[in-house]
Amino acid sequence: MNQQQGANNNANNNDQALAAEKTCINEKCKRTKGNHANKNSKEIRWRKSKVIPGADICQSCYRVETLALADKQCAMCDSRKTNGCWYRSKVIQGGNLCRKCYNKELTKLQNKTCGACNATETTASWYNSHVKVGVSLCHRCYYRERATISTKSCVACGSDKTSGSWLKSKSVEGAHLCVNCYYKELVALSGKECCSCESKTTSSIWYNSKEEKGKHLCAKCYSRGRKRHLREVKEQKEKEKTSAAAKKTNRRT
Repeated sequence: MNQQQGANNNANNNDQALAAEKTCINEKCKRTKGNHANKNSKEIRWRKSKVIPGADICQSCYRVETLALADKQCAMCDSRKTNGCWYRSKVIQGGNLCRKCYNKELTKLQNKTCGACNATETTASWYNSHVKVGVSLCHRCYYRERATISTKSCVACGSDKTSGSWLKSKSVEGAHLCVNCYYKELVALSGKECCSCESKTTSSIWYNSKEEKGKHLCAKCYSRGRKRHLREVKEQKEKEKTSAAAKKTNRRT
């Protein structure tokens, strides 16, 4: 009896060891059951790859693999990629739609009009107004309404208005920031420095330097460099055009 129980325990331990050794076959992922970043790493669902027989693949990569094998094309935008899964069109018979175009099709079929801006289309979905009963709002106007009726205020500038939605501060617990101050906070927390002017702040976001790998540019220096690059490209094209015209003239003579 004890020997049988011991054998069963050993078998269970071996099964657990084998389960713990699972590694996603996707080289870019290499997710394992024990070192996943999420706290609920043990809850990761595993599948068998449809491409490599017997290979383990995590649920996330399995979805990507399945989409790639589907080899479908959106009947509206001709894209062969979709975010999530493919959908059957309700208008185009036998047609498949990517997620973005499917949402567009749905919003048109709902035949709604935004009660704020009178738009007949929305970028995501239609929302019910919190102020006017029975009124529908487009994605943009819905978030504007939410920001307007909110009692929140920006912990940085004190404003009770925001251009989009209220965002949680990453440095002040429980506090909110307007969109403008939120991005300022992100810049301050990044610890980055412009490799051109050595500034530790930027008016919008940090850009990766194309000349110095691993370094960054502030918005001002990036814009200046981009304009210079475009000017150089234009000058080069003009030189090539002039040179081609000169060669053509020489051939005639």
